[in-house]
Amino acid sequence: VSADAVQLHYLDDIGGLLTLDNEQNVPNTYALVGYPNPFNNSINISFALLTDELVGLSVYNILGQEVASLINSRLTAGIHQYSWQAKSASGQELSSGVYLVVLKTNRKIQTMKVNYLR
Repeated sequence: VSADAVQLHYLDDIGGLLTLDNEQNVPNTYALVGYPNPFNNSINISFALLTDELVGLSVYNILGQEVASLINSRLTAGIHQYSWQAKSASGQELSSGVYLVVLKTNRKIQTMKVNYLR
């Protein structure tokens, strides 16, 4: 088996199986996950990028209003993590409810529903 054909498989810290290309050590698929869900103080948001990209990570309420912009910058390929404390852009604690975490890149938009229990 050539080195080009070998892939590394591992369980990430949230229990999801990710496959990394052994030469570049980057995921072979996009991913967006949050844990714990439901959450009451903070949620850990993990996502995987296939290439270096401009990334927007935002949180929206059920009415579609943006309540927090978490990331808006260029990130490298690989796995990234962010912890959100359920606060608005102005630092105000949000009310309990369903929120949508949206990851936008040049190539893909992914959405994840999270439940905040205060």
